[in-house]
Amino acid sequence: MFYTGSDLTWTQCVPCINCYNQKNPFYDPTQSSTFTTIECNNTGFHGHIDGFLGLGRGSLSIISQASNMYNNIFSYCLLSRINKVGYLELGSPALGVKYTPILTNLKKPSFYFLNLTSIFIWGERIELSPTIFSCPGTILDSGTTFTRFPYVIKIGLGTPTKDFTVMFDTGSDLTWTQCIPCINCYNKKNPFYDPTQSSTFTTIECISDYCTQLPLFRCSSTFTCIYEVRYADHNITKGSLINDTLKFSNDNIPNFHFGCGDNNTRFHGQMDGFLGLGRGALSIISQASNMYNNIFSYCLPSRIDKVGYLELGSPALGVKYTPMLTNPKMPSFYFLNLTAIFIWG
Repeated sequence: MFYTGSDLTWTQCVPCINCYNQKNPFYDPTQSSTFTTIECNNTGFHGHIDGFLGLGRGSLSIISQASNMYNNIFSYCLLSRINKVGYLELGSPALGVKYTPILTNLKKPSFYFLNLTSIFIWGERIELSPTIFSCPGTILDSGTTFTRFPYVIKIGLGTPTKDFTVMFDTGSDLTWTQCIPCINCYNKKNPFYDPTQSSTFTTIECISDYCTQLPLFRCSSTFTCIYEVRYADHNITKGSLINDTLKFSNDNIPNFHFGCGDNNTRFHGQMDGFLGLGRGALSIISQASNMYNNIFSYCLPSRIDKVGYLELGSPALGVKYTPMLTNPKMPSFYFLNLTAIFIWG
């Protein structure tokens, strides 16, 4: 496996203390007249790779050790699907492409960095805030996915109904959207939700059960509920927990509790907020359990030009089921026992 995020090139060898199963025979240093001894103690690896080819910037990478041969130049094209073929080339710059300067981060000297300012998807430009990434520049890494795009749906809020595009998230409970007046909000396509324009909007007291079940909450000066949610990718939303009508497809869900986010950090893109599908009391699954019987199903689109679906209340047809497990330490998450993965049979 070639890897731009590390320097050391290695393979499994014999005799081995702790090795994983691989397709090819292990490297045997006793069969080579030019070997030097290295330790074979490799944990956490799996699959059909025999080791790593380090393409980082450090002195141990093949780029540095063979700099006299390849002039510190390499290029690669990653395959788009498992049945396609890509390439890795040393010494020759890629032809017919545009270039951007590679940056250096002194705290991570082996990594390659660049300034990522925007992404175009089907001709639409998505601006990226410099605060998205935790360190200067974006890491170029052949071994991991550096970004992901959300799966979004449209919901309605308020009376009269205003439409919003939200990312649905099975890993969190709170549904929220950006609203006015806003202290710190990111740019988005749709207007912000304005609670003063809805006849069914009400505030929620900070002593209510919904408020006190939040991981982080406090009381405002008028004793309404103020929430704060921190996500695993360090995104943060803060605001007021409020009550209004939510419209999902053709269904109106009255008295729905959601977040009116007026201080939202590190979010970006065209989404207006989140739709929480977790197991907690604030998720749409729990709040609308009398309508949908705690049942939902979804099909994620395989490509950006494809359409998926999110359905509440009806089990998916023509599929097999496996029991869902519960972890008391993470009560909002869905768990299952994963025993194997099959790829192309």
